[in-house]
Amino acid sequence: MEKWKSIAVLMAALCTAAVGWAEERAAASRAVEELEGSWLFTITIPNVPAGFPNTFRSLITFIPGGGLINLAWSPTLPVLISKSPWIGHGAWARTGGNEFGLTVIYPRCDINGAFIGSGKGRGNLLVSEEANQASGTFAVDLYDENGTLFVSGGGSVQATRIVVEPVGARNEGLNPISALAGAEGPKR
Repeated sequence: MEKWKSIAVLMAALCTAAVGWAEERAAASRAVEELEGSWLFTITIPNVPAGFPNTFRSLITFIPGGGLINLAWSPTLPVLISKSPWIGHGAWARTGGNEFGLTVIYPRCDINGAFIGSGKGRGNLLVSEEANQASGTFAVDLYDENGTLFVSGGGSVQATRIVVEPVGARNEGLNPISALAGAEGPKR
């Protein structure tokens, strides 16, 4: 009889561990789902030189499986850096709980469309409990056409999830003009 009690206790412990593991996996799966989808980012760069904007905007779509597509722009960025907008591709992964890391690579082109180098951005994001806001930090490296690093920087990001809005919801959600124009306002 004592042997059966020991087996029953062991089985109960194994079942409890399995349930805990399953709940942990489900939570991890929900955390990944919290990032998938499209987001509008505001990027802030401190201590920029005169003539450079200190904020710009970016749209990032996080694809299931860890891929991402990025479109970033700044209407007043000097051509020295590259023509705006920039289209990049990259990867993302959950780094813990509702925290994520990402890397994006994009080509840099002059105003005629000629290749003048590349850029690589890396970021850390913390997604809100509601999964509709995110914040974090980023670092970026810019390379010339020979692959030589010529400038590095970084700053902070704030993001808002883009959600489906019903057809009649004209005045709800993100205003596309103010959202896309950024801190500098629409250009005329």
